[in-house]
Amino acid sequence: MITIFINGHATQVNAEYTLQDILLLVTQQSLEQEQLSSKPQHQFDLSTIAVAHNLHIVPKSQWAQLICNENDQIELYNAVAGG
Repeated sequence: MITIFINGHATQVNAEYTLQDILLLVTQQSLEQEQLSSKPQHQFDLSTIAVAHNLHIVPKSQWAQLICNENDQIELYNAVAGG
């Protein structure tokens, strides 16, 4: 297990997880927490988010190849409509 930071929150994941594996895990956990809580949770739709890994935007085509390391920083951004 390694520790990575997702939107500033420490998260334990398997060392061999790809960025895609981590994103799937995060979205699944978000759905489970929402079902258990009356508080609104941040939801991330993998088809509409942008992902930064250590301050660099990662194209969706590279999510399955990128292996995360100890203390990596992952930031998830939701698209917002409007101006």
